[in-house]
Amino acid sequence: MHFAAWLLTMAAALSTTVSGNALPFSLKHVFSGQITIIPSLSPIYIPGGVKAVEQIAGGGITGDAVNGTIISGFAYPSLYNNKTLDVPSIVLFGRTDDNQTFYVSESGVGTMAAQITQINLVINGTKYQEINDGFLLASVVPTNATSIAVEAYLVSNCAS
Repeated sequence: MHFAAWLLTMAAALSTTVSGNALPFSLKHVFSGQITIIPSLSPIYIPGGVKAVEQIAGGGITGDAVNGTIISGFAYPSLYNNKTLDVPSIVLFGRTDDNQTFYVSESGVGTMAAQITQINLVINGTKYQEINDGFLLASVVPTNATSIAVEAYLVSNCAS
């Protein structure tokens, strides 16, 4: 099992109970995504590693909370320690299936095989207020050289 998937599985289990005590948060699956990228340009050398620059060619998101088409964007991960530490950053935009514009900025940490990220997703329309106001956590897994799988979860505060 990939580290990101394992971590999200553990977080979901922890969101229910730890040592019999309820935790103050829960996770709700918001969407699954598939991002198609164009192979990166030559890397940019930065202290301790490299920064890749990759154009997003499209993709899609599907789920109970939101469905849509990714139109474009770019990813610019920083790779450190001989490419064993990946600090992904992604910016993209698209349209929902009900024709609302959305914008995503995403950043996190992990390995080249999988990352955990925070997503800032902004969508027009009051229908999406919970997503706009919420904290989104995601598992990001490159599936091949031109495809990235994303599983996004809304973190909710149960204590209030």
